Amino acid sequence: MILRWSALAHAKVNLALYVGKRRPDGYHPVATVIQRLALHDRLEITVERDAAAELDVRVTSNLASVPADRENLAGRAVELLKPELDRAGFGNARIFIRIEKRIPVAAGLAGGSADAAAVLASLDRRLGLGIGREELLRRAAALGSDVPACLFEGATLGTGRGEHVRPVRAPVLWWVLAHPGGALLTREVYEAFDAGPSVAWNEEAELLEALKPLVDALLKNSVAEIADRLYNDLQEASCNLHRGIGPLIHRMMAEGALGAIVSGSGPTVAGLAPSAAGARRIARVLSKTGVWTWWGPGQASLA
Repeated sequence: MILRWSALAHAKVNLALYVGKRRPDGYHPVATVIQRLALHDRLEITVERDAAAELDVRVTSNLASVPADRENLAGRAVELLKPELDRAGFGNARIFIRIEKRIPVAAGLAGGSADAAAVLASLDRRLGLGIGREELLRRAAALGSDVPACLFEGATLGTGRGEHVRPVRAPVLWWVLAHPGGALLTREVYEAFDAGPSVAWNEEAELLEALKPLVDALLKNSVAEIADRLYNDLQEASCNLHRGIGPLIHRMMAEGALGAIVSGSGPTVAGLAPSAAGARRIARVLSKTGVWTWWGPGQASLA
């Protein structure tokens, strides 16, 4: 028995990311709003039932730099479903995942997290595993802080280390992404953040309070106000580690973006455009400088 299907894994952009002092467990408390984007990876998933002595997971990609098999978050996502796969009769299946990467790697866009979330959700649905939403979110959190948010469409608000998520209302927003080249490791960005000036946020309540003006702007569908509320506590650290980010932010603004921000730990710069036409024009200009660019919508959320 062979089953085949495709799944899309959508990138995200952080509209705001407030970061508190490092906790005893090594993680930082955060309050963040993210929006899923039309930009996506495509996953081709094949399940061959009763074909192996034990569960056999293979992950490949069109990019050599993407980890393979169980070194990839998508492969580890399959392993987290092993009890349910056993009960559904897929405990000794061969599961092949081919990832066509369109989201840049190590770019602050949650490409790997999105791939893992797509695997969790699509295996649950296609194989009838019967995992409830709350349990699926718990498994996602075990894979990484961004993975739970990638189980939702539209926009979400994240707290804890980012793994506690709930939908928030947001309009369709038009984004321009520009990647200055290279990569930034999240761990290194947080280390640089910790070495910088003392952070202002100590409690989750303070982090959430800082986020409230952005949430209010989203509720009002005010693109100008949303642009004014874009914020990232990691931006200074990212700019210090990658000298190409700062000039790209300034160029994005000079070309007509209402606001520009580092997404997550970077190095991707996300510019909020006033319209689809504005986003297309900004992307066209930036692409002539030789940087990777993308433009398109962020998904709406009615929550």
